Amino acid sequence: MRELVYDFFKQNGYVFELVLSVHLFTYWMHRRRYFWLRLAGCAAALLAVSMLWQLLPVDNVVVRSLRTVLFFALVIPCVQLCYRVRTNTAIFYITAACASQHVAYKAARSTVSLVWMSHPGLLQMPGVDLLYAVLFVVYLVLCAAVFGRALRSHRSQAALAGAAVLPLLVGMQLTTNLFQNILDVYSLAMGPGGYTALNLFAIVSCLFLLCLQYEITKTSSSQQDNAILKQLLYQQKQQMEMSRETVELINIKCHDIKNQIATLGSRIPAEEIAELNRAITIYDTTLRTGCEPLDLLLGQKALLCEKKGIRFDCAADGKALDFLKPADIYSLLGNALDNAIEAAGQVADPERRCIHLRAARQGNMVSVCVENLYDGSVTFEDGLPQTSKADKRYHGFGMKSIRMIVEKYQGALDVQARDGAFVLSILLPVPG
Repeated sequence: MRELVYDFFKQNGYVFELVLSVHLFTYWMHRRRYFWLRLAGCAAALLAVSMLWQLLPVDNVVVRSLRTVLFFALVIPCVQLCYRVRTNTAIFYITAACASQHVAYKAARSTVSLVWMSHPGLLQMPGVDLLYAVLFVVYLVLCAAVFGRALRSHRSQAALAGAAVLPLLVGMQLTTNLFQNILDVYSLAMGPGGYTALNLFAIVSCLFLLCLQYEITKTSSSQQDNAILKQLLYQQKQQMEMSRETVELINIKCHDIKNQIATLGSRIPAEEIAELNRAITIYDTTLRTGCEPLDLLLGQKALLCEKKGIRFDCAADGKALDFLKPADIYSLLGNALDNAIEAAGQVADPERRCIHLRAARQGNMVSVCVENLYDGSVTFEDGLPQTSKADKRYHGFGMKSIRMIVEKYQGALDVQARDGAFVLSILLPVPG
């Protein structure tokens, strides 16, 4: 009985290894209804194909190579049957899963070979047949933990691996397996040293492929972020133009209303006149910093702070920012103040809701500082605070936009959050 079980797994173990590896690289995807039933059905179908394949009268390098290609092709519809995923994304992660399976397979085989060479007596111990299975799982989990997590962190970008890239990745993975099938025929004649060397070659090749896939996802993620940032900057530029027209219209209307109040004189009770003047003053108060885009922005944010009960303290020399493009000023400080207003507005104690803005020239540098109080905690990644919103794909670009503009002017950005105070500091060199 033991020999029958051993032979069964020896002939069909590749299916179990492949299913486990693919699952470790795809389990986080959006699952279809009756996922576990679908997964069991796919595993059973793959196992049936493997068992039928064993009935072929020929077993050589060509047959083994065709088997590898066949199972790679079959896994693609299986993944799409279990998950709601694009074909490109499915192929991308299946390629990584197959490379990891090959790494774990070769590493486990090499380890078992070395153990048996150094301790021949282990061959007679009960349960030694399980050594390979245990080692395989350990190596596979390590691969998934290192590369699966790295690839998953850019999962929304994996679909960007287009027709020009995917065939190369798939070709590299399959070529490694196919060459290994050929080399395995000669490895036994080369002795343990040659067998281990060929296995190391296969392991390194697959690890190189996994590293390449990670670099592709990281590059695709950066490209998508930059495209979104450019679109946001364009939208903010358009918003600045519309805001300028709106503020001008409001100022004209406020001026007209003031004249009408003065004309009415005593016909309106003094209390109502005072209330009207107070309301007009809120909309007619414009900070004058010497920089029109900054004045426009500060007027908007001051109204928003008034609405949310936030104390807004501003001491900014707008002329110091003259070397910046108007749209960059609007985006840079607009994003910084938006983040500050959002955080300060959530502070439970109304007395602690405050924002401080400072902008001044210091020699050949311009210093900008936005400080606000906050409740809760702030987590950082790559030097920037991470958004607390649930959907992180379309949030958190404000800070990235700030960093992009600062780098555009060869400046320095520093963000700190401690003791309930969030401080964003920017240092920009003034062009000579």
